[in-house]
Amino acid sequence: MSTKQKLTPASSSRKKIVIFFFVGVFNTLVDFVIYTIASSFLHIPLTVSTAISGSISAISTFFTHGKITWKERELTGSSMIRFATWCCIMVVAVRPIIAFVAEQLTPLYQFAFAIFSFMHLPFSYKFVANTGVFVIIAAVVMVLNFLVYEKFVFPHKSTK
Repeated sequence: MSTKQKLTPASSSRKKIVIFFFVGVFNTLVDFVIYTIASSFLHIPLTVSTAISGSISAISTFFTHGKITWKERELTGSSMIRFATWCCIMVVAVRPIIAFVAEQLTPLYQFAFAIFSFMHLPFSYKFVANTGVFVIIAAVVMVLNFLVYEKFVFPHKSTK
């Protein structure tokens, strides 16, 4: 029996999803740090904070996913244009809409804040609510991004 196992399409897809997840976690941390600074320390409104953090982390995302997650596919000018197009749609429309919807979940954040307070954790309500909004945005965006990157941004080369 060989020490190298051939990857089936299903196992290859699972591997790509796992790699995407961990690269995405790194890029999400970049996004979160910028978002937290903007919203909690600079007091920039959430919809603007998420647009700023999303724009900055987009640069990191293109190169890390292009070089790690989809390394078998060529990074081209057209993939960069497709990525930029998707980012514009995300930053201008999708993320602010998700942020707006997530901001309406006040009872959820009040519940989380009550738990943190009961545990004597030193988080303000604003921090808990802002972090809750961010987590919801990140979860929805991660799913959308994988689908769009796989099919649109870093597509397989056409066989002729």
